[in-house]
Amino acid sequence: MLSGIRSLVFAALATASYGAAAITLGQIDDFQDGTLQFWQGGADLQNIANGGPAGTGDRYLQVTSTGGTGPGSVPATFNTFQWSGDYSAAGVKAVEVWMNNTGANDLHMRIVLFGPLGSRWTSANATILPVGSGWRRVTFLLNQASLVRTLGSESYSNMISGVTSMMFRHDVAPPGSGGDPVVGQIGLDNILALEGARVLPNFYQVFRGFYQSGGVEQLAASDDDYIVVQRGIIAVPTESPVTLIVKGTAPLQAPASMKLKFETRANTVNIQQRVDVFNYTTGSWTLNVDVRNLATSDSTFEITLPGNPADYVQDSDGEVQVRFRCKENGIVGVANWRIFFDYIGWTQIPS
Repeated sequence: MLSGIRSLVFAALATASYGAAAITLGQIDDFQDGTLQFWQGGADLQNIANGGPAGTGDRYLQVTSTGGTGPGSVPATFNTFQWSGDYSAAGVKAVEVWMNNTGANDLHMRIVLFGPLGSRWTSANATILPVGSGWRRVTFLLNQASLVRTLGSESYSNMISGVTSMMFRHDVAPPGSGGDPVVGQIGLDNILALEGARVLPNFYQVFRGFYQSGGVEQLAASDDDYIVVQRGIIAVPTESPVTLIVKGTAPLQAPASMKLKFETRANTVNIQQRVDVFNYTTGSWTLNVDVRNLATSDSTFEITLPGNPADYVQDSDGEVQVRFRCKENGIVGVANWRIFFDYIGWTQIPS
């Protein structure tokens, strides 16, 4: 009886923590509570206390497989609780996860979605994690073009509106319905439900202004860790004393839409920020897609880029770029004012 009471208490706590079994945009599994967070499977699963992407104190889920045949032979884990439900209604079109291959064999990782009639849809293309990969941010797109049905006959629309389980699995090409046995071990962390593929910066240039501190890694998260640029010297009044150019590499050449999100601030009032995005079709900047006076505390904004989103992605390599131009827009209280760039990123919404 006592064990039954404990089970009921655990179930109640789980429901309180995660709510009903339904996918929600923005939900994340970071394993910091020390549990498996309802991930299960035949492979050996453990919550590891240290060594996640953030290092010491960052917990993650470790999945170990034995190879051969039977349960636990394939590096795989699935979730039928918070990762089930109507992905279409929730607006979830991508899943981002950090992965680290700590085993002795290369892994070909795919996402698998199980439909209400027993169908299985998996990534058309695997993400290959070599031995000793280290932590890598992986995005699995969930639009129909990115998936292939490997079992059953139900339609994509029926499956995506009634997902019963979501799985990560090693599956060498061509994709199959059961995965491939291998002796392996993989770490998973920060499993995140998104509306599209996030594109984070991999390059920045202080075009005008005096660089103070920070690097491209400071732009990857909203964490009060900044690139800081001080007011520079201008030749004519129309120039912006602080100009920062940021680039990234996008996975989609022709997304249905594209958003830009940024978090910035100034250390004084009356500083205007203008945001431009590069149009690769015209070979020029699309000016002033956002114009605003900066606050003196961090402020986050997200805009949808105008026109055809494919214009903002370079065909050859998926490059995207944005430019921030900051200048006085009135009387300022600090002569050598500074701009603090905390987060900059794009989101590509698949068709």
